[in-house]
Amino acid sequence: KSSGWDKNPGWLETARCSSEVKRATMAFVEANKKKFEETRDTNYLLQALRPAYSLLRMVREQLAETSNDESRQVIKSHHDFAFHQVILLLGYLNRFSYNPARVEEAFRVSEEYKALFLFEGIAREEAMQRAGMVDRLIQKTKALGAAVAEAEDGLHGAEILGDSASVVSERSRLFTARQDYQNHLVDIERKYPAYSAWKNRDYLPTVKAVQEKLLDEHTALVSILVTGVRTSAFVITQKDIRYHTCHTCEVYNSRKLRPVLDTLLHSLKPQLEVPDSVQFQRLIASATTLYDSLLRVPLSHLGDS
Repeated sequence: KSSGWDKNPGWLETARCSSEVKRATMAFVEANKKKFEETRDTNYLLQALRPAYSLLRMVREQLAETSNDESRQVIKSHHDFAFHQVILLLGYLNRFSYNPARVEEAFRVSEEYKALFLFEGIAREEAMQRAGMVDRLIQKTKALGAAVAEAEDGLHGAEILGDSASVVSERSRLFTARQDYQNHLVDIERKYPAYSAWKNRDYLPTVKAVQEKLLDEHTALVSILVTGVRTSAFVITQKDIRYHTCHTCEVYNSRKLRPVLDTLLHSLKPQLEVPDSVQFQRLIASATTLYDSLLRVPLSHLGDS
């Protein structure tokens, strides 16, 4: 801190984002949040927001590069921390001063969080098929990806054993495997431009696109994200966007929503296929509880229209 890194949060973008760097960034974000809670000075929120964004961007890049399951679990925990901090900070700022652009940003971050895991692993496979790549290239891509995963496992095992010579050897093997894999992907994107276009296409809707293409004056779009920490609800109409957030434990503990969700998930499809009046009433009761818990407050400003 004596070097002034906290005055220039952009430093994180040039770092490799090791666990130590991540922990330092987390501590910096938490310290500024605590200062805000003590002083209610929103400048502390703004100071925390930029490094939280940087950390979120960095761990997403690491997720894209890492195949080892154990390593991915650690990175995902860092990703979840950064995501929840960004959402929380944007929520705090919105309470003090409503800013549609800030709410749109929270919506974008939320949709990115959902899309990251929903489309992970789907995009590349689907892109290969749609681009008309021959089976030989698809199999080679999978084999090179598997070689990277195997090298990551080897390095992880060497580090656990504390064998310095093996660590050096496995790092070299991992570097070579990653280089081969990346060079192969670059070559594919050069030969098959449709693959690159499909793999990198933007899945995420903008608020403007939703308002222009999906909504009319009598329709609202509701997007809900329930995580282990926070529950967020975005309500978009043709004219504006509203954002409501609360601690997930407050919602789940007060209404015991887990069994309610389980009832909905397991009963809806059978009920549609073979209607039963008793089961249907239970389904309606579960849906009403869910509405009261997650939607009544966010939708309260819409009125009867």
